[in-house]
Amino acid sequence: MLSSSSKSLGIKKRLLSASIIFNGSASVFSCTVRELTETGARLTMPSTLGVPDLFRIVIKPQEDSYFCEVTSRTDQELNVTFTKKVVTMPRAAKRLNLHSW
Repeated sequence: MLSSSSKSLGIKKRLLSASIIFNGSASVFSCTVRELTETGARLTMPSTLGVPDLFRIVIKPQEDSYFCEVTSRTDQELNVTFTKKVVTMPRAAKRLNLHSW
């Protein structure tokens, strides 16, 4: 259960799957979102080695995508601030090729 201070900060404890994407989309690491706010998240993964300080994250199942900056890290955890939301086309529109309108 969230503490009252967590609730007042808008922190939501979650277990969401996500992908860290960098290097021109050539590098992708899987991670788990443990806490999520409107401005950032706490991520866990087997190792943070090789994850840069700036990257894009895609949070599933909604496919929300953000550019992130690492604010702190341990061997298996990253705290990030969202610097910009990435607006992406819904999958259905991509399949129907609606973006060419």
